[in-house]
Amino acid sequence: MDWDKLPVLQMDYILHTDTEEDKEKKEDENHASDERKGLSLWLASVFIVGQMAGSGVLALPDALLQAGWSGIPLLIFCCVNSLYAGICLGRSWSILEERYDEYKGKIRYPYPAIAYRAFGKRMQYFVSFCIDVNLFGVSIVFLLLSSQLITSVAKESGVAFCYWISSY
Repeated sequence: MDWDKLPVLQMDYILHTDTEEDKEKKEDENHASDERKGLSLWLASVFIVGQMAGSGVLALPDALLQAGWSGIPLLIFCCVNSLYAGICLGRSWSILEERYDEYKGKIRYPYPAIAYRAFGKRMQYFVSFCIDVNLFGVSIVFLLLSSQLITSVAKESGVAFCYWISSY
């Protein structure tokens, strides 16, 4: 018996038969779920706040203490600027998804893609470079913070702060 030539049975027909209305509802549901792939605004906001809270908020109390009362308006100004930049990036990405079909799926490097479509290949490389430098700087900050934490916990060990940095 040649198994390749047998017709393939679908599970819907084995369990029950769908009416035309049921099939249309399933197609509409599938189409609606295809449009809603990705993160919601709320979940994306939680991820962004979590990322920024991991690095910036650790140093924020000391920075506000050293800035004095002028630190509070400066903090509010920086928050408003971050909000505006986030809105602009979100709108730019929405425009990119509307105009180019290749960006409708999951994109690994969205910021360079926006830069490429807005200003060309050189700007794409520049944005990638800026992101790499930023991530390198963030990793250095985490390295310094973790070394300070280990030094403060292990004061009696007699091991210097510089050793903890080099041991990573």
